[in-house]
Amino acid sequence: MKKYLSLFFAALLCVMMAVAVSAADVYVKEGGAGDGSSAESPLGSLTAAIYAVENGGTIHIIDTFTQTEEFTEPEHAGDIVITGGEIVYNTNTWNRYILSGPGSTTFENVTITAADPSKGLVMAAQFNPIIIGEGVTTPTKTYLLGGHQLDNMGTDTEVLMAEKGMALDKDSYVTVKSGTFHVVSGYSRGASTAMYTGTSHLDIQGGTINLLLGGPCNGSAGQNAEINVSGGTVTELMTAGDDTRRLNGDCTVNISGGKIFTFTICNIMGRGTVNYTGGEIVQVMERMVADRLLEYVTDGTIHLNVDPSIDAGLISLYFDTVNGESPFVATEAPETTEAPAETTEAPVETTEAPVETTEEVEETEEEPEKTEAPVETTTAAPAATTEEGGAPVGLIIGIVAAVVVVAAVVFVVTKKKK
Repeated sequence: MKKYLSLFFAALLCVMMAVAVSAADVYVKEGGAGDGSSAESPLGSLTAAIYAVENGGTIHIIDTFTQTEEFTEPEHAGDIVITGGEIVYNTNTWNRYILSGPGSTTFENVTITAADPSKGLVMAAQFNPIIIGEGVTTPTKTYLLGGHQLDNMGTDTEVLMAEKGMALDKDSYVTVKSGTFHVVSGYSRGASTAMYTGTSHLDIQGGTINLLLGGPCNGSAGQNAEINVSGGTVTELMTAGDDTRRLNGDCTVNISGGKIFTFTICNIMGRGTVNYTGGEIVQVMERMVADRLLEYVTDGTIHLNVDPSIDAGLISLYFDTVNGESPFVATEAPETTEAPAETTEAPVETTEAPVETTEEVEETEEEPEKTEAPVETTTAAPAATTEEGGAPVGLIIGIVAAVVVVAAVVFVVTKKKK
């Protein structure tokens, strides 16, 4: 029994230690020399802090922490949160924050600035989940990438990426709840010929974004994209990207909130679906697929499913179908509806015509009344010349006349004999 109790308490201790590790809090401050266990004993290295919470935890920035070089996270299996204070990028080359994962990295209630505003900032998730939570401030010129920052790749992009262990088949997960961004892309940035085969997942719940791309920022080609906009402000949302920056597969855009000033439908080689249930789209534009991309087209149609309470207006004209029907039919529907109304009126006129015809018939039927006059006269004559007993007077007169004539003849003949 004691043996089993010992095993039980050992297992319980392991679980408690795992929970403690997963909920670890580590503190970092510029110039810190402590063990990171408290704000009074902070670490002086962001790298050391991530190692300390590699199985999951929260890194608290105390006051200000200056990053003097491009930063790449150590790998961490757990999800980490970076919060509090201010991270200042002051490098001689690039201001970059590169994720390693595979756990997610969340920034919340933290300010990130660039000592040289002209350099801006690149945050590249490398297909690891990245979340920009509430209360985040970023430089205006910030690129937020679900994929890679590709440098000097040239025409051998995929070969060089393979050598560096950069996968082409992973999905990206980018969530934005606050902050200001020049570009948010589900894929990569940098001149390249990479052909990604995964799906970019963009979840925009807040923040201010100048350009939101379902496809790569420049150079590469993506496969599929799923874009959800439920808040925030987007100056321009592009389903894929301009010129060669395309999606070889499909794109789904779900808009339920926020404000999109320009929604640009572009370069989807497969099927595009837009579900518009809330928020505001100010205008829609369409960029035709460049001629040299036509060989990749497998569908190329875009379909809009819009809530009936939303007036899609001219927006609908840029889609192949709206709620399953042609937008042109939908636009001309009022005219089509009026046509039956006119047609309905026609029968009314036609109905009146028979009425007029009926009147003519009635007038024609009145004429028999005129022809009935002789009938009535003919009928009246017998009625008027019929005596009691039913003997016709005309017949009696005729007989009397005949008798008179016969008598006259007899008289004449008798007289001649005398």
